[in-house]
Amino acid sequence: MSKTFRAFDEGADLLLRLPCPVLFRYIAEVDPSGATRIGFIAQELAAIDERLVSRGAVAWQTEPALHVQYDALVALLINVVRQHEAELAALRYGADPVSHS
Repeated sequence: MSKTFRAFDEGADLLLRLPCPVLFRYIAEVDPSGATRIGFIAQELAAIDERLVSRGAVAWQTEPALHVQYDALVALLINVVRQHEAELAALRYGADPVSHS
């Protein structure tokens, strides 16, 4: 259960530092179907911001593996959309963007 909260107001600055998404396939132990997926390389995200990944055990590895925290990326995208909408409202209405959201 979470006990400490604070606003997460980061947005475009962090988003624009992310690498381009990649196409990949999991190894057969993870996904026997071999389906092509779209995502990010966890090690690249960790180098930018550790909050975008988690570390956890994987059965076939002796070292903890990095996992992309896609929920964190969703929160980041929501912030960027909100920031851009506020900027558009300010341009559109010439007023405080918060009063029009």
